[in-house]
Amino acid sequence: MKKLLAILLALMMVLVSVAALADDGQPATNPVTEPTTADDEGGNDTGNAASAPITNGQSATTAQVITIKKQYSFDVTDNATIPADEITFTVGKGTVTDATTVTTAPAVTIDKITIAEAAITAETKDYDLKINLPAYTEVGVYEYAVTENAGTVVGVTYTPNEYVLKVTVVRDKNENLILGGIALREKGEGKPKTDTIENSYAGGDLTVSKTVTGNMGDRSKEWTFKVTFTTEKDMTVGNTIKYTPVGATTATAIAAGWTGSTEVNITLKHGQSVKFENLPVGIKYTVVETNKDSSYDIDGEVETATALTAEEQSAEVEVVNSKTITIDTGVTLDSTVYMLIMALALAGFVVLKIRRREDY
Repeated sequence: MKKLLAILLALMMVLVSVAALADDGQPATNPVTEPTTADDEGGNDTGNAASAPITNGQSATTAQVITIKKQYSFDVTDNATIPADEITFTVGKGTVTDATTVTTAPAVTIDKITIAEAAITAETKDYDLKINLPAYTEVGVYEYAVTENAGTVVGVTYTPNEYVLKVTVVRDKNENLILGGIALREKGEGKPKTDTIENSYAGGDLTVSKTVTGNMGDRSKEWTFKVTFTTEKDMTVGNTIKYTPVGATTATAIAAGWTGSTEVNITLKHGQSVKFENLPVGIKYTVVETNKDSSYDIDGEVETATALTAEEQSAEVEVVNSKTITIDTGVTLDSTVYMLIMALALAGFVVLKIRRREDY
């Protein structure tokens, strides 16, 4: 009996051990293998661009939207704003390979991005770029050329890169058409996939100051200036330019959205200045004195349109007026002769004094 109990106990311990080994803490799985497609560089295009609201294996027969990032980077001075702009893209007709019956790729579109002028609070800002995929009716590899259209806002560098959008449509084990892979990459051999298309904006400021020199320079005199800003043909200023006139407590704004040229008149005395802020790099300026006084020499005007550059984002124009005259006294007050006479008289006095001592 004891032997039987021992055998039963040993058998129970073995069964418990086997059960423990079978339950290793990992849930049972029934993995589903997603289809993959090798890309041109030997990797694969499974997985979507960042933030894409679809997943591999989702139906390809229904139109879908991919959202990637459109990123602006900024190189600006103080009090700058993001320029108002519209970003648009062109998507090529598209090609298809590895399809059975389809010979023409259905159209892909990209929504434009409307950017409103806003204060710059960080070095970069992201916007949603939405790519609209069509419904696909056949397996195949669909490729589309994607380019950003060159914009017309001064100070913005639009991406010159060409991209390729690659959509791979396959059948799953149930013969359903699904999206097997989506990838956006720069055009060219060996280029990596990307989830961000970048633009940049650069801006700065211009300070105009007045200095009066010379022994006849009137430091209390007011001088007026015409400051003219111009753009290249068909380019638009998307920023509000601000400046505070001398004596004013609030800034004056030149509204955004103009092209061609705009003029501003300011008044300065000796030692005063006005700063124009939020100027896009690439804008041109002239600074001309409008109430010239022919009795003064003038230096420092900018009469030829000069562009604000990324290398000199904070430009300074100092206009110097100088008036100096030669003072005419009329009578020459040359005291040299009188000094010589006094010196001779003193010498004679000393000699006479010495002789008198010798006589005694």
